[in-house]
Amino acid sequence: MAARRNHQRNYILIVMKKNILFICVAFFIFSCGNKTPEKQIPSVPKWLAGEWVSQQDSIEFLEAWTFKNDSFLEGKGLAYKGTEILFSEDLAMKRVGDTLYYIPTVSDQNQGKAVWFKVTMIDSFGFMAENQAHDFPKTINYQLRGKDSVYAILKGVEGGESRTEIFPMKRR
Repeated sequence: MAARRNHQRNYILIVMKKNILFICVAFFIFSCGNKTPEKQIPSVPKWLAGEWVSQQDSIEFLEAWTFKNDSFLEGKGLAYKGTEILFSEDLAMKRVGDTLYYIPTVSDQNQGKAVWFKVTMIDSFGFMAENQAHDFPKTINYQLRGKDSVYAILKGVEGGESRTEIFPMKRR
């Protein structure tokens, strides 16, 4: 009788251990399963705020950006030679919903309307904005090169030819 009770007790312990093992394995599998990652809503790059200058030949380029909030940066871009302004643009970086846009507006281009470039890549070292329907530029890429240096790289097509412009800028 005692041997029978020991055998039953051992059988119950084995079944309980198997059930506990099964529950632990099932929990592990379901907890490590395919989770949908939370979509991160991008913020405007705060490091862009401030004044940036570039000199190419006798032309000086200036971009001045003001951080408004996590969804909006406002800026102005100028190219000038001496006291003569050669080029002027209003700049914005704006989040609409879950999407970030780089938006330049040049008064004597595109009937003075803003051109929206969708930010397709952003991290702590820069961003890339694209508008494949636009001629030049199609892509605008800002690459942070240290805390006081940034490269603005514009690529596109002009007159049927591929064109790239690179503006190495320093913080002023």
